[in-house]
Amino acid sequence: MVRPVELQDVLAKTQAAERITQLQKASPENDQRQSLLIAGQKASEAQHKATPTVHPDEVILHRNTEEEKKKKKEKKGDKAHKEGTDENAGNTPPPKDEEPPLPPPVLDITV
Repeated sequence: MVRPVELQDVLAKTQAAERITQLQKASPENDQRQSLLIAGQKASEAQHKATPTVHPDEVILHRNTEEEKKKKKEKKGDKAHKEGTDENAGNTPPPKDEEPPLPPPVLDITV
């Protein structure tokens, strides 16, 4: 016959083994539940959080930088030309008052 101590030890081991197997079976389910809870929390936070507005219809105007550089060079040339006319006043004709018409400004529109 089986001794009572051995029987009690075997019963205690079987209960622990059953608990371990139950926990192992339930572990993937618990992981899935936990991941679903986290995903639900993130989704609710995303709904309550305000998203920054994007202005796709905003128009940005830029001047043509090459034309600006040319104008600056012309102005610098005019100043140097005026300074040089003091010495050679009779040799060079005076500059014209009329400037040539400027091309229309360039518009960069981003959509």
